[in-house]
Amino acid sequence: CPQKAFRSKIYSKKEFGLDQLPARTGAYSRRLCNKQMQLDMDNCEEITVEAQDEPGKLVRYCRACEWACPVGKTA
Repeated sequence: CPQKAFRSKIYSKKEFGLDQLPARTGAYSRRLCNKQMQLDMDNCEEITVEAQDEPGKLVRYCRACEWACPVGKTA
């Protein structure tokens, strides 16, 4: 993750009240993830969209977290 959103554990089972924590281990910072998503949106590309007068925006999200996320994978 470019923003190191999985760097440290920020949730615990006791604090969160669940056995399945964000990113399974509790190591996930939504704040840092949002920072990267905003950078991606700020660097979007304007594109022509058929049947629209205004240009559209093509956002190329980082998605590194999506590929690295352990949730849903076999433990």
